[in-house]
Amino acid sequence: MVSRQAQAKGERSCALIVVGNEILSGKVRDSNAYFAACQLRSVGVALKRIVVVADELQTIAQEVRYCAQRFEIVLTSG
Repeated sequence: MVSRQAQAKGERSCALIVVGNEILSGKVRDSNAYFAACQLRSVGVALKRIVVVADELQTIAQEVRYCAQRFEIVLTSG
C-alpha cells in the first residue's frame, strides 16, 4: 500500500526492522536506523516505518509479514 503522495514523487516505500534484544534492553544504541534513513533518502526511497523487535523468530516473522504487505521494500538489521 503506497501513499499517493509517495507515488507522485516517484518514491518507493520502505520499512526497516531492527532485530536485537541488546537494543531493546538499552545495552546497545541503534545507529543502523539513522544510517539507513540517510542512505535511503539519498536514493529516493521513503523510509516509512522503523521497528525494533526481540531476537525471537516468530516475532521477526510476524513483523516481516506485516511490513511486506504494506511497503515495497523491507529491510532487516541486527
